[in-house]
Amino acid sequence: MNNKTYRKRAGTSGIQGQLYETKLISLLYFRMKHDDSIKQFSLATNRDDTGAFDDICFRADVKGFDKPLAVFIQAKHRENDKLLTFSSKTDLSKYFGSYLEIRRAFEPKSKDMIFGGNFDETECFFVMYTTAKDDPNNKTYEGPVAEYLNQLIGTGGCCTQPSYTDENLDFLCKIVIEEEIKTLAEQLAKFICDKSDSVLSMNNDIMLRYHVILARNVFEVSDIQPEGHRIARFKQDFLTTNKDFLVLIKNILCIEVLKKRKSEETDEHSLLLKFLSEPSEMTTLSKLLGSVLTYKNNKLQFVNKSMTDQSICRTGC
Repeated sequence: MNNKTYRKRAGTSGIQGQLYETKLISLLYFRMKHDDSIKQFSLATNRDDTGAFDDICFRADVKGFDKPLAVFIQAKHRENDKLLTFSSKTDLSKYFGSYLEIRRAFEPKSKDMIFGGNFDETECFFVMYTTAKDDPNNKTYEGPVAEYLNQLIGTGGCCTQPSYTDENLDFLCKIVIEEEIKTLAEQLAKFICDKSDSVLSMNNDIMLRYHVILARNVFEVSDIQPEGHRIARFKQDFLTTNKDFLVLIKNILCIEVLKKRKSEETDEHSLLLKFLSEPSEMTTLSKLLGSVLTYKNNKLQFVNKSMTDQSICRTGC
């Protein structure tokens, strides 16, 4: 085993929790060190990039397995015999968010001792190691690695899997969609704020996955122009909608535009007149955000409410 460094997370647990973690990592180190089936392994504790599963993580190349084995453990020490469940949305969100963080950390070209290679080409397990009472609704884990994993990390009965409901799955799917919509909105904001002649490419997974929603609910796209491109404008319904996921796109899009928008000398009056005549024109809208326009309560508003009347009057004159 080679010694390498990694960033340790901030904060510490109570003394009983620390002793529990110390005993556990000592046990795992001893077992892996003396397991003839393990060709090589890396072991870490309190890594900063593993979310809730930061107490112990290890990766091992095991004889007879086509994929390397990676295990991420949260150690839950309990003084009493209290039942441990994952039924609340807070817990589900916390642990699923940690799973997504770890999944994204894998990089094919990375030389990291834990995260090198593709996630899909690694046997990954997320383990809650606890002294708490087991939930009777949990099911025994069965799989190609189950027997070996029980021998390697087990100290009691067989490993179990938490029970789940369709409602749990729907909730987790919503989290995934929100994550993807955030990425989508960030890409749109980058395109809108780019001062070069950039092209909004459809040749990436997130755009391909949501292009139908964008076409139906977000953009009006023109026919091909003589120059060979199309013109996209925001749909009026998109600017006023209260639908959850579309509001999320608006929120993130406006926040990202405000963050990326550099201060520049602009003729705000001319831009405002253009915006009033074409409120869905993206470039004009992005330049007015933060100075003339603001975004509150899921909708666009004028910073100065009298500004609209003044501009309309000047237009009429």
